[in-house]
Amino acid sequence: MLFDACSDRSQNIELWQGERPLSLNLPGRGAGLDSLCEAHQEIAVKTEEIIVRSEWAIAASQRLLDQLKTARRWRP
Repeated sequence: MLFDACSDRSQNIELWQGERPLSLNLPGRGAGLDSLCEAHQEIAVKTEEIIVRSEWAIAASQRLLDQLKTARRWRP
């Protein structure tokens, strides 16, 4: 979901745990908040918020900003 949200700014993704790269099994486009349990939805939204506040290039992703705006409507 997070990769999809930033896909207008980034064409690939790497995930690391310390110095070890993690293997990713990315879902296809269309995976969204509704495909996640409530706890994972909260993690995804918080992660999107961190990215938006960062100075990373993907922070300017319009797709990310749009998905975060939609996600905030779902939250109580």
